[in-house]
Amino acid sequence: MSIEPREWVVYEPPKSVSFGHQSRIRDPRLAWPTVERFMADLTQHTLGSHIELTCHGPSLRTGSEVASARLQEARRCFGPEIGDRAIHRTHPRWRICESQLTLAIQFALNDDRFPKQEVGPTRFHFAYNFRWREFDVCRDVSDDPRNSVSLLGVTIGQQRLFLQPNFVYPASYDSEFVKDFIDRTELIVPFRFRDQYFKRWLPPRSPATKFGRYLRLEPTWRRGSVN
Repeated sequence: MSIEPREWVVYEPPKSVSFGHQSRIRDPRLAWPTVERFMADLTQHTLGSHIELTCHGPSLRTGSEVASARLQEARRCFGPEIGDRAIHRTHPRWRICESQLTLAIQFALNDDRFPKQEVGPTRFHFAYNFRWREFDVCRDVSDDPRNSVSLLGVTIGQQRLFLQPNFVYPASYDSEFVKDFIDRTELIVPFRFRDQYFKRWLPPRSPATKFGRYLRLEPTWRRGSVN
């Protein structure tokens, strides 16, 4: 493969897997600290603005007693749900502020105090925006039209932790630094990489767009040097 100037590497699971992966550790109570460690050790991050908790109402896939218990507890912890008259909004929701994040995480993890449901009863979703600590040191990308900010979406509920990564590595795939960094930090990442979801991100050819093009990488691209 020929290397174009200023191309980057991205990791982004496709829609067919809901853009993400279940946590490496299946028990969400044990998995959540691995997310915290990942964010603290490798990233400079901020919390995204969209933070939402949902309690699923009773249905064929969510038992009425469990749904009722979770709803009452949510109201006690977070107050009244969002007033929403939209027809398609059938499940109570709360907008969570940053100061409530830890409480909401614990609330969602407490799904394990109830029998496992086919859906819900809780869904808590938020995201982190971040840059890799080491990449901020090694390369200035401020003049590039592409966004070098990575994202990690987090969904807790139904006794699982689901992660939606969009990781941007601002270096080309032949860079020993980027290959070493990914290999060295792989076990800190709280989910298992799938090599087929790494891509090359080429810069835009026209100033009219800032997205550029994605190209497939060979599954073995980070196994040894590229000649």
